[in-house]
Amino acid sequence: MKHIHRIALLVIILISLGLMAWAVVAGMRAPESDKIASTMQLIGQYDDDCEPIKDSLDKTLPVLTTDAGVLAINSATIYQVRNAEGLNYMQTVAEIRNIDPALEQSKVVYEDAKQRQDAINARLAEIEELKSNKNKTEYNKTKKERTDLDKEFKSNDSLIKVYEGGDYAARYSQDSTWQARIANIKGKDFDSESALVIEYMQSKYDKYAADLQAKRDIEKNNAEVDAANLETLETIRKTFGVEEVKKLKNPEDEKAGEMPDYKATIANLKDVIAKKEKDTPKKEWNNTFKPVKEQFTDEFIAAIEAYDTLQTEIVVLENDVTTTHDNIETVKKAVEEAKADGKNLMALAKAVSFNIYWLYFLMLFAVVFVAVGFILNFIQNPNWIKIGSTLVVVAIVVAIAYFMADSHGWNDGKVLYVLDANGISTGIVFGIGQVDSPDRYVFTSQEYMLTDITIWITYLSVILGLAAAVVSSVRGIFKK
Repeated sequence: MKHIHRIALLVIILISLGLMAWAVVAGMRAPESDKIASTMQLIGQYDDDCEPIKDSLDKTLPVLTTDAGVLAINSATIYQVRNAEGLNYMQTVAEIRNIDPALEQSKVVYEDAKQRQDAINARLAEIEELKSNKNKTEYNKTKKERTDLDKEFKSNDSLIKVYEGGDYAARYSQDSTWQARIANIKGKDFDSESALVIEYMQSKYDKYAADLQAKRDIEKNNAEVDAANLETLETIRKTFGVEEVKKLKNPEDEKAGEMPDYKATIANLKDVIAKKEKDTPKKEWNNTFKPVKEQFTDEFIAAIEAYDTLQTEIVVLENDVTTTHDNIETVKKAVEEAKADGKNLMALAKAVSFNIYWLYFLMLFAVVFVAVGFILNFIQNPNWIKIGSTLVVVAIVVAIAYFMADSHGWNDGKVLYVLDANGISTGIVFGIGQVDSPDRYVFTSQEYMLTDITIWITYLSVILGLAAAVVSSVRGIFKK
């Protein structure tokens, strides 16, 4: 019998150590405590789009089971990366879901033009019918109408050609394709959604990079002409004593540095040249300024301004390429961390959950073990005095627990209420489920009473157990 007891004890110890080791390993793999704390605040019920389900008080509904709570941890990490750590992520999702308003408007204008063209063609066909039927009088009456219809037809035809010939149709089709793709992905399918977000961002990066390369090719091909024009501009500027104007490369970032503002310099030159020509003696003007001013032609100005526009476009595209690349890396990192955090936190939650269940088992096992031992001992050595004393102690503990719980007013119908953000009662009875849902379960005063009694019995039992242990130890010391 003793041999069986030792084996049972060894098994219990090994299981306890194994569960503790599992929790320790899972805890070491879990993210830092501050990230766990921020995730725990988001634990609750989530819908298929991975958005928290809230009641009429805008509070996230709590999970109803341990398993649901474990799964909600993963949803919380996804929600967190979407709305906190991954600002670029949410902006990109919104961009994919919503087609550019300018493209939407172009599409509407195009479709209206097409529809109107059909109506014009139908009316012109009716008029031609009058002519073919030799109804000359009625046909002549349509002269002004025919002129107006021809003008409107040409105007609509121009709109249609701009839409179809430009990149509007292609861009609208492309945006619609992206929109349809993300519409088929549910929020809980984070793998598919995040992959699509990164793919979309990469497509933007590729377009910026291609546009930048095209601009640089133009710059390279026109390098000699532009260099000569800039040299001429420098000569004109110095001759007329005009300072070079500069502008920020990135208006949103002063640290990005400055670049020449050729358009502003040209504008200043125009004013100075006009004033100089008016105020300078003719001989001095003809000898010093006129030969230089003759190079300041409309074609020259247009070339300089085109160069200025090209340089501005290159700087903007360089910033777009750099920013998009950084955003892609940020989102990739946030997505990978969210997946890892969700996985590791779920593992930790499961480990903690199993340890708690095991603790419940050990407590129940201990109670049953003590009760069975007491009964067997009584059968072998009946002692009514001990039985009576035990029952009296139990009765006293239960009675004290009952009166302590009763003092909280549960028997008078008292219940707990939901508090608002300031800790003030909302008048809504505490329960599980959405506040305004017919399926909401509200705790009754009897349930609070029973729970309160149970808690007090536990407290008193622990206190009595500790007191008994201390008394037994002291008695043992004095006996020795």
